[in-house]
Amino acid sequence: MQTSIIVDVPNGGEWERRKLLFCGDSGRKRAFTLVELLVVIAIIGMLIALLLPAVQAAREAARRMQCTNKLKQLALAMHSYADSRGELPKQGWWGTEEVTTRGVGTTGTNCYSGFVGMLPFIEENARYAEIASNNFTVSPYRNIQAFCGSLASFACPSDGNALGRSFNGVTSITTTADNETQTHTSYVFSQADAPYGWAYPNNNITTGTNIGNNSTADGRAKRSAFPIGFARTLSSIDDGLSNTFVFSERCVTPDPSASDAEARTNTKRGGLVLANTGPAIGTADPQSKCQVHNGPGDMFNNGTLGLNSNRVGLRFSDHGIPFTWFNTCIAPNGPSCSVYAIPNLAQDAAYLPPTSYHPGGVSAATFDGAVAFVTDAVSTGDLTQPRPAGTQQSPYGVWGAMGTISSGESTRL
Repeated sequence: MQTSIIVDVPNGGEWERRKLLFCGDSGRKRAFTLVELLVVIAIIGMLIALLLPAVQAAREAARRMQCTNKLKQLALAMHSYADSRGELPKQGWWGTEEVTTRGVGTTGTNCYSGFVGMLPFIEENARYAEIASNNFTVSPYRNIQAFCGSLASFACPSDGNALGRSFNGVTSITTTADNETQTHTSYVFSQADAPYGWAYPNNNITTGTNIGNNSTADGRAKRSAFPIGFARTLSSIDDGLSNTFVFSERCVTPDPSASDAEARTNTKRGGLVLANTGPAIGTADPQSKCQVHNGPGDMFNNGTLGLNSNRVGLRFSDHGIPFTWFNTCIAPNGPSCSVYAIPNLAQDAAYLPPTSYHPGGVSAATFDGAVAFVTDAVSTGDLTQPRPAGTQQSPYGVWGAMGTISSGESTRL
């Protein structure tokens, strides 16, 4: 449809009347075609795809910074404890902090972690007072508020499994708390370059009649700052405070009752192989035997996973194998292996590398309060070498050297 309009236009020195024709839709606004709309949507999608990883990386960087700060605060709390008590926190104590009544050579159950003694120094006086009111004799898994509920100081922001549920039920010093209400922990004490184990605490001295018995002076470990049931001092860190790790992180095992529990727990980040059905641990080359459980990606390839009460990081209050330890043998985010035998048996041992959801490595604090990021590719030397003893230098590279306290190594990252 066309419309016309009569106008006068100049023609030389005279005016001439002319008819101008216009299309009928000349007054309408032109809309996008379907093709143009799809192109715009595709461009927006591409921009989102490009920006989303950057946003996620920025968020993870912020979470890692928070994790670093929490480790630093724990290191400062450890120093405050040492200034106040004249010694480092004990891993494996009971009754009073001055006299450990359950030392190595007993069944080793029910003993507290060093975090319990540190509670007043991270502004958790109420929890500490509740435990003290029971003379420090309540098992670390009982249903009392001191051992239950989330505690942000022990939870890595990148680990969604680290925050437990709120305390519920009636306080009871004889009832076991539900696993999901117990206070979980992402952060753990260093056991140096030696396996955890009552019979092998930090690789005791190589001579004498009390090898493997850490309750005696000549049997006490030489390698770790935290011999089980015995307190060292900062002056015992002969290799230097800035050269020796004190805390790192381990991923908390996901709730095994969840619908995707099998997939989430069959992973080196939060899983624990009970290797008593596989290659033995506690022989001359246990590190390499643990490595046979190293599956593709983040997965294990065999073994029986530690679930329920054996879950990694289940409770901050317990010094037991899965809960509050790491060692510097296997590289970060490697497989964790344990025979999980009765604690006073000779074959008891565990290899517990730190693990995290931070891409490429873990955070770890040294005794001087600094926090470093240790990559998965850190030098681990020769893992086929037998476990070192006494003050022998670590055969496990830079990683092993930064776990020991008195081996004449000034190595640092």
